[in-house]
Amino acid sequence: MRAELRRLFRWLKDKGVTAIVTGERGDGTLTRQGLEEYISDCVILLDHRVREQISTRRLQIIKYRGSTHGTNEYPFLIDETGISVLPITSVGLQHKASSERISSGIERLDAMLGGKGYFRGTSILVSGTAGTGKSTLAAHLVDAACRRGERCAYFATEESRI
Repeated sequence: MRAELRRLFRWLKDKGVTAIVTGERGDGTLTRQGLEEYISDCVILLDHRVREQISTRRLQIIKYRGSTHGTNEYPFLIDETGISVLPITSVGLQHKASSERISSGIERLDAMLGGKGYFRGTSILVSGTAGTGKSTLAAHLVDAACRRGERCAYFATEESRI
C-alpha cells in the first residue's frame, strides 16, 4: 500500500497537480493507514474539542516539507464567510449566536422547538436509521427556507456499515 500511495503521489506531482487528501485519525497515527503523512509534503491536523460544554476547533501544521512553519495549535472558525484561522493574540473568541427564530415549515416540530422553530444560522443534523425519513425531513426544511426566499445548503451522505 505504501508503494502504491508513493507512486500515486509521484504521478500527481509529475503532472503538476496539487492533491488534497483527507484522512481520519488512526490509533496512535495521524491517519488510519499511518502512511499518508510520510509521503505528503504538507500535513495539517484538525481537532475538535468539547470541554465544559464549550466547543473549540484547532488547526496545527504538523509538517510542511522545505519550509519553516508555526507548530502551535491555532483556533479556527467556520462561518458564512469561510474559514478563519485566528492568531493566538486574538484568542478571545466572541461569536454572537442569533436569537432570531425561524419556522421549520412543520408546525408540530416548531412547537417541539419552543414554539418558535429553530435559531437562524443553526447547523441541523438529522440522524436515524435507514427508512426513518431523514432525507424527507431535511428536504422539507430546505423547501421551507427556499419558500422564504433564503439560501441554504443541503448535504446528504451515505455511509457503509463497515
